[in-house]
Amino acid sequence: MILEAFLNGYMGIGCDMHPLAAKITKAKIDILTINQHECKKGISKLIERLEHVPTTFSQSAECFTEETIDEIFRWFPKPVVYKLNWLLSQVRAIKTPAIREFLEVMLSSIIRDVSQQDPRDLRIRRRAIPLEDAPVIEQFTQRTLEQFKLLEAFWRVSKYQPMPSINPRIALGDCRKPETLRDLGLEEKTIDLIITSPPYATALPYIDTDRLSLLVILGMTSKERGPLEEQLTGSREISKREKQTVEKLLNDAKETIGLSSSLLELVRNIYNRNQQTASGFRKQNLPALLFRYFQDMKLAFDNMAYVLKPGASSFVVVGDSKTTAGEDIIPIPTGALLTEVASLCGLQCVEQIPISVTTENMAHIRNAIVENVVLHFVRES
Repeated sequence: MILEAFLNGYMGIGCDMHPLAAKITKAKIDILTINQHECKKGISKLIERLEHVPTTFSQSAECFTEETIDEIFRWFPKPVVYKLNWLLSQVRAIKTPAIREFLEVMLSSIIRDVSQQDPRDLRIRRRAIPLEDAPVIEQFTQRTLEQFKLLEAFWRVSKYQPMPSINPRIALGDCRKPETLRDLGLEEKTIDLIITSPPYATALPYIDTDRLSLLVILGMTSKERGPLEEQLTGSREISKREKQTVEKLLNDAKETIGLSSSLLELVRNIYNRNQQTASGFRKQNLPALLFRYFQDMKLAFDNMAYVLKPGASSFVVVGDSKTTAGEDIIPIPTGALLTEVASLCGLQCVEQIPISVTTENMAHIRNAIVENVVLHFVRES
């Protein structure tokens, strides 16, 4: 979940638990802060090297850790692994951190396309016809040149900005935890504006979706990615033990204080209906996942209310969903329920702005959320 806060109208502060999301955000910002001539020189030198790549690549994988190498060879053809290894060695030889990080993000953006992952499926699913090789260097070069043109467009207009840029602070952190606020230097009643697009309840498996980039670029193994996936707000993953614990809390009046009656009624209704059917584990897990999601969002709203100045605004982008429980389709009005949760934290919804959703031609498009709403909250005085 990305939380972007604006302090005193001048500084942007953001955090995200997803390591790749935090890296991408930081790379996008940092590349704009360095001298444009240094940036042009660094990227141009790499492009020149890419125009004279080896005719054959060394059968080396030295840029990958011993812990990740088996998984890498399972998901990439050998020729692709050797190209990725060579390309990473070229990128990581760049001395300027901002340029190096920016180019690693460019490489991350093509990882799924050159892997054995079905590019139309965000879940873990292999291609029907395995790749034997892929144009790694060509795709990376094209993506880098496209972004370089955008940088040049920025440089052309940036000289007309009315005031100097002030660099935001980006951190890898959990906005549900008060210690994250302390680490970012956020104090009570100091923030003018928050803009965030939290995960939807049991939405995309965000870590799994990016697992190959996390593997190749950040060296994260499946053992490291799994626990992180479970910790994310809105995660679809839950252990049997935690599921049982959460279901006990759901039916314990003392543990549900601070959550709205309509929310509890909805989750208990889905739980009771699913108990009467032979539904799969995903549906059986849903009540516990929903309950955990809204508990997590309450923690996030509590922290938003803590740092916002009285009368300051928070804009939250969410979308409703639905599930089948028993034989009936049950709507999950996430926007309305989050509005109720936020009000219990001292955030009043003053406006709901409907927005459309851009969708891709993915395998599970029929399950996609097609409408979103921006909830405009104001912190009570």
